[in-house]
Order: sequence, then structure tokens, then C-alpha cells
Amino acid sequence: MIEIFAKVGLINCVVAAFLGSEVLIRNRKNNANLAFSLLAFFIAFWSYGYWRWLSSISTSEAFSWVKLFTFGSILIPAFFFYWVVSLLDINRKYKKSIIALSIVSATLIFNMFYTDWVIKGLQHKLIFPYWPVAGVLYIYYVLFLFIGMVSWALLILAHRFKESTDRVERSRIKYIFWGSLIGFGGGLTNFFLWFDIFIPPYLNFLVGVGLILFYYAASKHSLFNIKVIATEFFTYILWVTMFVRFLLEGSLQGRLIEGFVLILISVIGIKLISSVKKEVEQREQLEVLTKELENVNEQLKRLDQARAEFISMASHQLRTPPATVKWYLAGILSGDFGPLSPEVKKALIETQFVNNSLIALIEDLLNVSRIERGRLEFTFEMTDVVKLSQEIINELYPMAQQKKLKLTFVKPRAKLPQVVADREKLRHVINNLIDNAIKYTKKGKVEASLAQEGGDLVFKVTDTGKGVNPGEAERLFQKFGRGIDSKRYTAGLGLGLYVAKIVIAQHKGKLWVESKGEGKGSTFIFSLPLKNDLEVSGTSVFDLTKQV
Repeated sequence: MIEIFAKVGLINCVVAAFLGSEVLIRNRKNNANLAFSLLAFFIAFWSYGYWRWLSSISTSEAFSWVKLFTFGSILIPAFFFYWVVSLLDINRKYKKSIIALSIVSATLIFNMFYTDWVIKGLQHKLIFPYWPVAGVLYIYYVLFLFIGMVSWALLILAHRFKESTDRVERSRIKYIFWGSLIGFGGGLTNFFLWFDIFIPPYLNFLVGVGLILFYYAASKHSLFNIKVIATEFFTYILWVTMFVRFLLEGSLQGRLIEGFVLILISVIGIKLISSVKKEVEQREQLEVLTKELENVNEQLKRLDQARAEFISMASHQLRTPPATVKWYLAGILSGDFGPLSPEVKKALIETQFVNNSLIALIEDLLNVSRIERGRLEFTFEMTDVVKLSQEIINELYPMAQQKKLKLTFVKPRAKLPQVVADREKLRHVINNLIDNAIKYTKKGKVEASLAQEGGDLVFKVTDTGKGVNPGEAERLFQKFGRGIDSKRYTAGLGLGLYVAKIVIAQHKGKLWVESKGEGKGSTFIFSLPLKNDLEVSGTSVFDLTKQV
């Protein structure tokens, strides 16, 4: 059993020595790194003395090793406290405390070597033949240095954790805190037998675990760094093992073989460590780039929101003038202000077309803005789609007549039932489909039709215009999606069909296009279920954030 405790001490020594060396090699000029290395080296010193003490075969040998490992244990709390305040960059604030701590530690060490006030002697306890007996000052070391200084450092960590808003720093502090409880908690079990509390130091192995957590917290709090340290540690253990085998080998042939294996393992180990470090660096760079992309994405979201709000505000301000012009033009053309000459009437009709296009564009911008913010309002009511379609055909007939196009509306033979729909938004969709058909048709005809197919009401607009290529069909219904040569036919932003598809989707319907190809015309179709479960009740606001 005693051999197990001795081997635990040796393992703690190897782990501490390696971690201390690793941190020191990486950046010896950094104050926190230097403090961590000294802490790790004194833990290694204490662990080595612990191992040699339990391996001793005489009282004098054991007493010498007890003094040496006690020397290390006295300095461990001091350097732990110094490391914590250095890592938090507050070591200047605690400069006087550090000096006082150094003086107390030095006093205890002096008394340990020159008096029996710290260690009175050795005594057989449980399975340990040479367990030390505490002197009068030892209890003060345990209470004020080991427990007191560690507790003080933990309070400082807890205070910084409470104040800090940095996610990485808070996570680092959390690991140091738990590492302290685990490591020093395990080390604390060594003191029971000093004061005749017959509990063996079963948890002494936790000292190494706590130190690994300290290293993890100090090394940028990255799992990738742990991967590097694990690779370096096991390679280091392998090197040491092979080197010992090389030294212990008696024959020349055996030494040559062991030497060759040692060189081979050294080369492979160096290559392995180098490749792991390279992988870690690449992943850390990727991590940094990912965070930068997240920040940029967040900024873009804020800018996009600001843009949507600006468009909404600007569109609302732009709506009033063309709406006023529309009603005046309608009054003038209907003769409310007196008879018009043919030339004036023609000019006013063209003005009306341009004004209506402007109104449609503003409405599209407003709807897109609402869609992007996820709030599109619908007022559902019983709607006669046949009557609504006829009204729109009558409004757009002069536009078709001006382009010398034949515009017809094929009404259903049987009377169609009314559907629950937002009348104005459905008007906007039908108007957009017919208006587009007229704009993209240079000669021939535009035919709108309405029919019942099964449980659906189906509206179609067929034209003899530019047609749609198979590759363009899906893009037409995307935001700002337009055909490749659309600019030759009409100006626009490519928002009408995008808005129309979303409106139809909120009516539980579908919108699509059919075409045999470029120059062969196209048919835009939407279907609405006659029973769509929509309720006729005031205004409904739809959350579109998951659909857009």
C-alpha cells in the first residue's frame, strides 16, 4: 500500500515538472507564466521529496526528505497566491501582502531546518514507518498559509468572477477555482496524520489533477492547447522511459538497439508534436475567424434592420403624394373637371400608368420591409375573387390597349363560392400578375382566368410575352429576383413576385409559373383552398421570421 502512495508522489512530480517547464519555455518573460512555473516546480519538489521519503529505508534518510518536501509545501501556498494575483494583473495591489507572505514562509523554513518547532520528529503511524510529528509552529502553517492563503486567493477569484463581464475570463476563473478546491483539497488529506487523525492521504493524487486544471485555465482556456500538452506529456514520458532503459542496458548490442530506438522515438515525437501544434494553430485561427464572422454578421443584422426601418419610414412618407395624384387623375379622366382634348387625355392616361407603377413599387417596398421585420398584417374577410379580378382587369385595360394587346378575362361558368382572404393584399397579387404580363408582352394577348379545381380556387394569367427559361423560374420569386433581360421590358426592383408568393402562402395557397421557354409566353398561377381555416375576425399579424 505504501508503494502506491509513493508512486502517486512520483506521478505528481513528473506532471508538475513537465507543466512548469512547458509554461516557462513558452513565455518566460510573462509574470503570470513565471509564477505558474515556480508554483509547478515547488509542487514537483514537494512531490519528489514525498516519493523519496516514502521510499526511505532509515530514519535519518526519511527525516532529510521530510524536511525537503516540507520546504516545498511551505512555498506552494505563497506561489499559488502570487500566481493568482499575477494572472488577474493585480499583483501590485497586493505587493505588501506578498512581501509579508515571503517573510512568514522564510521564517517557517528557517525554523524547520534549525529548530524542532515545525517538525518535532518521526513516528510510526498506520502503515507509514516514518511519519512526521508536527511541531508547535506547524499548525500555524496549516491554518494561516495553507488554508488561509488559498482561501484568500479563492475569495479574490470569486470577487473578480462576480465583477467580470468577459466570458473567457469568467470561464478561466471557474477552472482555477475548481482546480484549487480539487488540488489543495487532495493535498489537505496529508495533514490528518500529522495531528494524530488516523486518515491516510488517499486523495493525494488530486494534486496533479488540480495542477492540470490550472494549466488548462492559464493556457487561453482552449481544449486544443490541452491536446498539445497531452501529446507533449506522453512523448516526454516515452523519452524518459527509453532514456532510462538506455542507461540501464548492460550490453553494447543492447545499448545500440536502445539508442537507435531512442533516436527514432525522439524524431517521431518531435514530428508528432509539430504536427499537433500546427493543427492547433489552424484551429485557433479558425476560431478567431469564426468569432470575427459572428461579429460582422451581428453588425450586418443591425444594419439590415436599420435599412428596413428606413425603407418603411421613407415608403410611408412617399405614399401620400402619388395616392393624391391618383385620385385627382381619376377625377379628371372621368370628366369631373370638364371635357378633355384627346391629346391631354392621352398624356394623363400615360401619367396615370406611371403613377400607378410608382404606387405599386412603394407598396412592394413597404411589404418587403414588414416581411423582413417578421410582421405582416392581414385583415381577412369573405371575398368575391371573380368580382375583384374583374375590377383589376377594368383598371389595367387602358394600359393593355395602349400597347395594342388583347386583355381578356375568362370567367367561370358556374358561380364560385367566396373565400376568406385579405381583399387588398389579394388585389395586390392579382394586379401584379396581370400588370407583369402586360409589361413583358410586346404583342399578342394577355388572358386571365378563374376556375374551381377540386377544393381549390385557381387563378391563371397567360401571356404571349418573353417567356421564362427553366433556370430562371425559381429565381423570379426571390427577393430582387428578375429575369436576365428584364430591363429591356420594364424597370423594377424584382419585389412584386416575392411579396406575392408570401401573401399567397399566408392564405394557405401556392404560386408558381409555367412556361415552354424564352419567347414562348408564360402562365403565372396561384391556387387558394376554398376551406383554408382562416378566421374572419379583425386584423391578424403573422410572424414571418422563420419563413423568409
